[in-house]
Amino acid sequence: RPETALVAPESGTQFSFPFPPYEIQLDLMRSLYTVVERGQVGIFESPTGTGKSLTLTCGVLSWLRDHEALVERELAERIEALRGEIGRLERETAGAVDWISGQFETIGIKKQLGELRGVKDLRDEYYKRLDELREKRVEFKKRFRKRSEENLLESDGRIDVENGNDDFLVEESDDDEEVAGEEEEGLRYQPVQVIFCSRTHSQLSQVVNEVRRTEFGKQIRLTMIASRQNLCINQEVRRLKTNTLVNERCLEMQKNSGKATCKDEDGNVSKKRKVGSSAQKCPFYNREAIEELKNNSLFELQDIEELVSFAKQEKACPYYASRAAVGDTQLLMVPYQNLLHRKTREQTGLDIKNAVIIIDEAHNLLDTISSIHSQEVSL
Repeated sequence: RPETALVAPESGTQFSFPFPPYEIQLDLMRSLYTVVERGQVGIFESPTGTGKSLTLTCGVLSWLRDHEALVERELAERIEALRGEIGRLERETAGAVDWISGQFETIGIKKQLGELRGVKDLRDEYYKRLDELREKRVEFKKRFRKRSEENLLESDGRIDVENGNDDFLVEESDDDEEVAGEEEEGLRYQPVQVIFCSRTHSQLSQVVNEVRRTEFGKQIRLTMIASRQNLCINQEVRRLKTNTLVNERCLEMQKNSGKATCKDEDGNVSKKRKVGSSAQKCPFYNREAIEELKNNSLFELQDIEELVSFAKQEKACPYYASRAAVGDTQLLMVPYQNLLHRKTREQTGLDIKNAVIIIDEAHNLLDTISSIHSQEVSL
């Protein structure tokens, strides 16, 4: 964490607010900025019609921008200062009688310098990899435009992502294989992440549209997280009626061998069939295509419908693409259950340590927690 404390900007322009803010909006942005900088918990209330979503995103993303710049600047300054201190100590102890004490102090400072250099190397490697992903995304866009032109006359409609029954939907156990890029071994630089949580996907999509109106829309890496029911583009799986059945069928189609239990759309077992034949493998679970879809989604603001549209063209699974993008995302848009349900949070790959968490419509929080961790039994 930087040693220098950030001070909240004074004007709407410094917050990259798209138009002159009202006083209440400026107060909210400055208060939010200060709370995040101090690592505190803030409870904010704003009247309807005051542009709460836009105000929240501008406030927290301004802090994130300033924080990243400060981390980079302080890291370089501290490394340079330690280099100078080592040089001074070596000169002073070169002809000193008590050179042992001087060497001991020098060794300690060199250790600090080595640690900071290690952080800088990881950070440089992280941003170098992001630059490489941007270049790959350019090639992806060229292919996508070509496919769009070829398929201009073909249309199979858009997936309706607003499922009225999924407000408190919890992902089932997920023991599937990891998509390439979802987990990497070894040390890795992880910058601060903002997790924006709201009740429904439509509310999250509205926030994405608000971000588009700002300067942050051109540079922020944003990912929307949703369940398989919302993101799946495999019609055989989508016809199943419950989230549990969708999860089970998705996992079955990833297996390479063995018998799979087949169920109809109501969940009744119909027959056993061999899994591993091309007919039973999901055509959208393609690691290379998923990786390319992930790279594109990181550098182009997309709501769920737009992600699904790109996924259909690329023939890649948007569910696994969004999961693979979690580690490189600056702003994660998640529904309540993905944050508040521990197992779902872990399966999604959300790391709340050192993250900035914003819970929209927080007056629903207690009811949401109760619903997520409750089961109904019909007699």
